[in-house]
Amino acid sequence: MKTNLARASVTAHMFALGMFTAACGTQGTSAPASSSTEPSPSASVPIATEDAAALDAIFQAEQRRLAARVLPEHIGSRSVRVRVGAARALARAGGPNALPGLLRLLGDDHPEVVVWSAYGLGFWCKGHEQDHVKALTARAASLLAGAAPEKSKSPPPESLAPLAAIARAVGACGGETAEATLAAWLSGAQSVAEAAALGLGDLAAAKQKLREETLVALLQRAAGNVTDAPLPAALYPIGRIEHPPPSIIQRIREVASEALKAPGPMRLFAVRALGRGGEEAAPILGGVLSAPGEYTAGERGEAARALTRLSKAGQRALAAAVPSILPSTDPVALTGLVSEDFGATLAALEALTEPGSAEKALRELAARPPPPTPPAPVARRLSWLRCTAAKLVVGKNFRDPLLTSCEIQAGSSATPNAAPSASSAPNATATSSASANPAPAPLARCIHRGARHRRRARSSRTQRRAPRRMAHVRRRRRHPSARSRHWTARRSRRGGSRRRRAHKSP
Repeated sequence: MKTNLARASVTAHMFALGMFTAACGTQGTSAPASSSTEPSPSASVPIATEDAAALDAIFQAEQRRLAARVLPEHIGSRSVRVRVGAARALARAGGPNALPGLLRLLGDDHPEVVVWSAYGLGFWCKGHEQDHVKALTARAASLLAGAAPEKSKSPPPESLAPLAAIARAVGACGGETAEATLAAWLSGAQSVAEAAALGLGDLAAAKQKLREETLVALLQRAAGNVTDAPLPAALYPIGRIEHPPPSIIQRIREVASEALKAPGPMRLFAVRALGRGGEEAAPILGGVLSAPGEYTAGERGEAARALTRLSKAGQRALAAAVPSILPSTDPVALTGLVSEDFGATLAALEALTEPGSAEKALRELAARPPPPTPPAPVARRLSWLRCTAAKLVVGKNFRDPLLTSCEIQAGSSATPNAAPSASSAPNATATSSASANPAPAPLARCIHRGARHRRRARSSRTQRRAPRRMAHVRRRRRHPSARSRHWTARRSRRGGSRRRRAHKSP
């Protein structure tokens, strides 16, 4: 029995020793493998700490707009995050201390670094236009030279964002060579030409003019040809100039009218360009305004604003289009006011300078009874439309009931100010006269400020003037110099009277 127990204990000890040896051997063989596949913590911690410290310093320099705090080691760092942060901080801080770093970072191989550098050079280029345009143009040439196949004129996809940023920066800088450089890019690939058109739009917004040959090139690219598809973005610079040359107005109208047939986000540029297409473009813009189903609210609102540039022809087109876009009397249909189409309707009403042929529709809108218990959003928008229509109809008559009772209270079925009764006599009492001439609604007071405002201002100035004059007189009398002059004058008068009496005495 004892022999069996001894053997069992020896076997157990030997089994435990074998398991321990196997575990040690496995641990010893697996450690080098893990060290070969994963970096050691001691090697990764200093790099992460260094990047974190650099990013923190760059962030503080960016927030405090101190370009000098962005050090050369940040600009030349091997970490992409550090270089991007340095470019962003320098672009936002600006100033003379930021320009050398931005010029150096413009040649970086990371797209985001190039975008921030181009933005900074375009924003802070005053006084350095020629130098910045040369640097930006050289960087764009290097990006275009990296286009892959010879048969394809398109640049690689990763260079599209830097090219667009560089084109916008060249347009923002301006200078003598900016327009010629961007106009030359219009003959490139579709993406390059679109970036050049956006840059020319920024240049046109700053200069308010472009050369006629540049405008002709833009119209040719917008219309397209056999080899190149139409480029709607080429109409963007035309919509930014105030007075295009008369020789291209008809061509602007033709190209922009054709561009309206292609839906998309760039169609807004065609609507804006039609505002520079002469009075013959007014019916086209009126059709855009009166077609809610075919055009977006932004395009219709831009058409209303473009019609204001076309003088009498634009006003006639607005008056013809307004009755078809006003809200109906159906209470359910009025809920459509809480949508983006309300902005286009309000823009059309505000663009009108006189009712014209829309006077009947505007008067009906201003006098329309409100729906029962309208919600607050519907009441606010309907009040806005009613007061704007009333202002157009009544003109300078600020006491007209259409204007004084145009506002609608939310949750009420009647206007807060009732119209005056026709039987009110001129010699009525104060109560009847107050009810006959109610105080205008708050929104009406904000919209219509005419003769009443001027009369109140005059009366208030007159009332304030008399107390000020009396106080000024009292202050002058209390002043020591005034008292001394007063007694001097009295003594002189007394002396004169004494001399006169002495002269008259025998």
